[in-house]
Amino acid sequence: MEKPEEKHAEFFQELSKELCKIYKEQIQGFGEQANQPSVLSELLEEGINGKQ
Repeated sequence: MEKPEEKHAEFFQELSKELCKIYKEQIQGFGEQANQPSVLSELLEEGINGKQ
């Protein structure tokens, strides 16, 4: 039987993978500007505020 800690670790690993996929999809729309701090800040702000 899996320990709760192992279950939580697995959950967060899967969550991290999914968040990385979403981030990569979002960032592709910005092209070369994607590496600019303002673009990254904008994406983070949208994520924090729940804007889509």
